[in-house]
Amino acid sequence: QGNKNALSFEINGSKGSVRFALERINELEYFNAEDPDDQSGFKVIQTSEAAHPYMSAWWPVGHVIGYEHTFVHEMHEFTQAISQDKATSPDFADGVKVSQVIEAVERSIEKGQWIQVSSL
Repeated sequence: QGNKNALSFEINGSKGSVRFALERINELEYFNAEDPDDQSGFKVIQTSEAAHPYMSAWWPVGHVIGYEHTFVHEMHEFTQAISQDKATSPDFADGVKVSQVIEAVERSIEKGQWIQVSSL
């Protein structure tokens, strides 16, 4: 019964990491490997601050937005692209790249080794 909606991801790189968990939708955790030892560790970024994209269209700073607001943002971007005759993002090419990453993960698991995404 612990996690109710534990959809999450973590991306680790040579210079740091980011983590996101849907149960804490208004937070992003960030780790900078170049921080001094006495400041090392994950830091929580509150995504409901006024400086973040779209927050000016919602509630006062510090009030949460939810999963459903993501779809409002997507539709806003989509309709703006159409009305301004701009390319949409993400597009088909972005979808291909995502598919390549997923395929690389699957092959990596099967072979027990790193797979270069660019090779797919």
